[in-house]
Amino acid sequence: MKACKAWCGSVLVAAATIAQAAGQKVADVSHEHGYGQKLGSVRFPTSCGKAAQERLDEGLALLHHMTYEDAGRAFAAAARAEPDCAMAYWGEAMTYIHPLWSDPPSAENFARGTQLVSQARQRGQKSARENAYVAAVEAYYAAGRPAPESKNLVAFDQGWQRVTQQHPDDPEAALLHVLSQIATADPNDRTFARQAKAGERAEAILARLPDHPGAHHYVIHAYD
Repeated sequence: MKACKAWCGSVLVAAATIAQAAGQKVADVSHEHGYGQKLGSVRFPTSCGKAAQERLDEGLALLHHMTYEDAGRAFAAAARAEPDCAMAYWGEAMTYIHPLWSDPPSAENFARGTQLVSQARQRGQKSARENAYVAAVEAYYAAGRPAPESKNLVAFDQGWQRVTQQHPDDPEAALLHVLSQIATADPNDRTFARQAKAGERAEAILARLPDHPGAHHYVIHAYD
């Protein structure tokens, strides 16, 4: 995961170049992280308080950049700031899932992710949208680690599809569904129809939210 810093830095530069070409500026969420660019802006209102919310926004932006270790630290900081912030546990559970990488969670990380999902279920007062987010990540872990990760990713994709159906105007859910669509594309389909559809969805969100890190990142991955 540490190797991602150099790789993701190049992605951030590419994303910034795209934004600048459109006459836009990549906006800051809360902190610089040494990747050469600011993190961009996410749209992630939750039931958590201000101190936790700032770290949630930071964590989600880092999650979209696939800088998973730093994202995990941000979500853990949100949980320390507000132990009943369910979305902090949701976010940390998400950091162990790397849909586009060939590194399924270790047994230790899978157990940790499962525990975090349980904490997200039990903690705080959650909105219907937040419960749907928890259910989406829960679907991944519920598939079980002994199965090939492809089964987990299909369950993950189905989970995010349900979230987008329930909350069609939520860009974060839409982009996480885009990510899962790319991850579950059939490698034998040389039409790349699934990736093209995912890329079109990401481009539509990028047109609306030109400083969104996930929109930039997933456009790149849909077409790479």
